[in-house]
Amino acid sequence: GGGRGGGAQGGAGTGVWGGGGPAVGAVTRGGVGRAGGGPVSMGDVRAEFAGVDTPVDLMLRGESVGARVVAMPFTPPRYYRG
Repeated sequence: GGGRGGGAQGGAGTGVWGGGGPAVGAVTRGGVGRAGGGPVSMGDVRAEFAGVDTPVDLMLRGESVGARVVAMPFTPPRYYRG
């Protein structure tokens, strides 16, 4: 799954938390989502936190930043399928 945060992006190894408990996953890749106009991170989370729109938190530079799980692809594909 993927996620969108408020303004900062989570890079590989960034912890993912949900429900106020221990870590529920980790970011595997992060970058700027040009089509979505903001940061995008992809990662792995436990099944119970993988539903679309599930709120999660990323720990970025010592601060907890809210994010949510989104469906992939992040934007509709625009390539031609003849």
